[in-house]
Amino acid sequence: MNGTFKIKFKHVAIAGYLYMLLPIVVFFITWLHLYIGILASFILLLGFVSLLKSDYVGNKSDIELPIRALILVALVFLIWIWLSGLGGFFNQTWDYHYRNAVFRDLIDLKWPIIYSVTGNALVYNVTHWLIPALFGKVFGWSGGNIALAVWTYVGVLISFLLVVSICKSFTLNHLLLTCIIFVLWSGLDGVGQIIMDIGGQGTYGLASADEWTNAVNAHFNFGYQYSSNDTLLSWVFNQTIAPWIAVPLVLENRKISSFAFIALCVLPSAPLPFIGLTMILMILAVPIVLSYLREKQYLKLMKEIFSIPNIAAVLSIFLVFQLFFQSNISGGSIGLYIPLRSYDVPRIGILLLFYFLEFGIYLLLIRKQYRKDILLYAIGISLVVIPFFQVGHSSDFCMRASIPALFLLMILVIQYAHKLRQICRQNFPSAVVFIIVLTLGLSNPILGIAGRIGEYNNSIVYTATADDIKTFRDKKIGDQSVVGPDEIDKNYENFLVPDYESAFFYKYLAK
Repeated sequence: MNGTFKIKFKHVAIAGYLYMLLPIVVFFITWLHLYIGILASFILLLGFVSLLKSDYVGNKSDIELPIRALILVALVFLIWIWLSGLGGFFNQTWDYHYRNAVFRDLIDLKWPIIYSVTGNALVYNVTHWLIPALFGKVFGWSGGNIALAVWTYVGVLISFLLVVSICKSFTLNHLLLTCIIFVLWSGLDGVGQIIMDIGGQGTYGLASADEWTNAVNAHFNFGYQYSSNDTLLSWVFNQTIAPWIAVPLVLENRKISSFAFIALCVLPSAPLPFIGLTMILMILAVPIVLSYLREKQYLKLMKEIFSIPNIAAVLSIFLVFQLFFQSNISGGSIGLYIPLRSYDVPRIGILLLFYFLEFGIYLLLIRKQYRKDILLYAIGISLVVIPFFQVGHSSDFCMRASIPALFLLMILVIQYAHKLRQICRQNFPSAVVFIIVLTLGLSNPILGIAGRIGEYNNSIVYTATADDIKTFRDKKIGDQSVVGPDEIDKNYENFLVPDYESAFFYKYLAK
């Protein structure tokens, strides 16, 4: 047990691609006419094989880790998955009322899902559930939930190993530090909540410190939120894992020839993070494009942009899922999060404080190490822009489109933390401030996890599964239902599409 575990980086990268691609292929085969599904799968896999040949066959780098530390890390992630509520073995968050209904219908009903009683179709980003749902069809609801927890656990481990490779976290101390930051990564939400409380703005007692801008003395009803990794895993796991895998794959392979392929692998399970990732990739592409243009290598630039992997992903993933999601009217509502006229002094002040505490302070602290890297500017630009826009009818765009940029920032912070001894010798005050800021950020999820454990210990039942909706079979858009303790919500349009027969996807592509 004192030895090391060695694995080729390319094998982890291939596992990451397969993790994202396999559910997409299952969707193609099971939701589309068979001949369309087979054709789309063939085109997609053709692009994947081309990507492997060009970017990974010759990659001989290894990931070598201490076995004891790796076992400890694997155990930490197992506990984290359990505490998130995945599998139904621990208290679940409010969003599970809907997610359990989606998962149950995927297990119980034929794909594509059409509700004969109401005439609705289920149109949602379902791909993360598809593999576990296949197990659920064989082993029932409990077996499906175990498969869902295992499937998510595998995705988290793949993402972590990719981050470890990018950050070169190969020593015991670096590996454990990377694990701690990965699990507890967050902005300084607690500081924001304290500032709001001191200012008498009434945020004290919110369910999560992530929500610290949501109750500014009723001055405005639209708060901002950038979610911690723990919040993402325990609320929107289905939209989280693919971006977590894609971001380190982009960092390792900064080539325009793979940008569209990687981004589109995220689209089926995480449409909003896909938009955030696309923003980052467009910024990363600027110096690459300018370099080709300066050297007048126009043909080479075209070959990079219109590579086989990129074209294959567009012709398969983009075409199919664009038409699928387009069937849902909620995704078609795009505009400003709030009207420009609402930006008075209090709102601008809160927004600037939000910027500073959620990501700005980290960027300021690490800027000297990365000032020549466009990654720093891609993070800053995207996280400044995202809060101004809205897709759908809530603040989901702010919370979810930010996932790739925040995860990318986490990776840069981990790399910076690995150099902390050297930085401490060069600039001791800066190192001390960094340690304090990082500690304040990482403390927020600890309090959230502790709160969930307290609720669990006080529960009358062994687990508090959030499963009040049960199924969408009898639900219609516009219905109101009680979800959770005394909570009334009207949210079915995120999931259900009436008159689905008129949509192009169901007319020509779906079974």
